Amino acid sequence: MSFARIRGQEKAIEYLARALTDGSLAHAYLFAGPAGVGKTTTALNFAKAILCPSRSVHEPCDRCSSCRRIDSMSHPDVMVLAPSKTASGVSIEQIREMIRVVSLKPFEAAKKVCIVEKADAMTPQASNALLKTLEEPAEDSIIIVIASSARALVPTIVSRCHIIRFFPMAYADAEKVLTQEYAFKESEAYYLAHLASGRIGEAIRLRESGAYEKRNTIIDSLIRREPNLYDQAADMPESLDAEMILDISLSWFRDLAIAKTGSDERLLFNIDKKGEIARQAAGEDLERLHESIGSILALKASLKAKANPKLVLGVLSATIMN
Repeated sequence: MSFARIRGQEKAIEYLARALTDGSLAHAYLFAGPAGVGKTTTALNFAKAILCPSRSVHEPCDRCSSCRRIDSMSHPDVMVLAPSKTASGVSIEQIREMIRVVSLKPFEAAKKVCIVEKADAMTPQASNALLKTLEEPAEDSIIIVIASSARALVPTIVSRCHIIRFFPMAYADAEKVLTQEYAFKESEAYYLAHLASGRIGEAIRLRESGAYEKRNTIIDSLIRREPNLYDQAADMPESLDAEMILDISLSWFRDLAIAKTGSDERLLFNIDKKGEIARQAAGEDLERLHESIGSILALKASLKAKANPKLVLGVLSATIMN
């Protein structure tokens, strides 16, 4: 993938392109921004551009052996550290292995590139080990630290990195990208662009997890006050599905509050259901809607704190449906 295909991150890409063109590469970068905005994709493309022997100005060729092996995660001079399925962040053992790799000469390229994903979820021990590497960088290595926010990292790590910030797209721009480049239907693109807060990668993930198709079932349960959301999640082993149900529920109650207060209908997430929203909002109490929204936000926070997903949905059914 070329930088030109990474949407909505023009300032970040311009900075990286200038570094590639000028030959002013730093030893460490921090890519900071919410999930689903293209940080890892940009990091991998940056690695391709750094190592590509046939690079055109700042764009990798995407055809050579180096580019193809980075695409397949098999390049000997590119290392990507990602949390295991049972861990929230990269472990101290993974950072130690990175330190060992960085201490060696590149296998075939002029530099090594190490990418550390979800660095804001690292343990203090892993953070300290990473900091030591950043303090004593190898001349032929580049480390890219990926985090949701610079504030989520210890200041000493941030101070040793060049910060590149990533942002969500405007909803209308995200809708356009989703329909034109990813073949989303217009109604699907509208809803998922809003549900994902303008994050293209997150919208694609939501589509793949069936969020748009499941939306009607979940909303029907909310309209009828049927306490069966827990049952719907009985076969969902990952918190991702519980998070999706919470997000869809939150979008519905926010729409009801918008309709209840007479706000602009263009603010609605579920705009294709504005008739149903208006009918239900008419019989709702605004204070109760605000309480429901607050309850869902609290449940989302508990899910991020590793609460049991099925228990969270059970609480949702008990508090929202009564």
